Amino acid sequence: MSTTAFVPAEMAAGAPTGAASPPAAAGPASPLRRYELSTTGGSEVLLRVIGLVRRRYGEVVALDFHRGDRHRPSVLEIAVAIDRRQGSTLGLRLAGLIDVLAVREY
Repeated sequence: MSTTAFVPAEMAAGAPTGAASPPAAAGPASPLRRYELSTTGGSEVLLRVIGLVRRRYGEVVALDFHRGDRHRPSVLEIAVAIDRRQGSTLGLRLAGLIDVLAVREY
């Protein structure tokens, strides 16, 4: 049984768990969220991640995929423009996808 870990940006940066989030961005632009996913799969995981982002009404701004080998997992870095309400649970949803080992928001 595999477990998937999700580390929110506040915890990854060393901020206390109860730290306040930065203020919402002004204007119509959606905030940019960046994630690093460790995966066991190949290119199939790309389709799952992009499909999930699109279903959550997000826009993929940048995508970088490094295929792993027997010594290390594949790594997918993605930047997404998504509103705060939809984006607040995106990291947890990414962590629940098949072939995703860990998700880190930065």
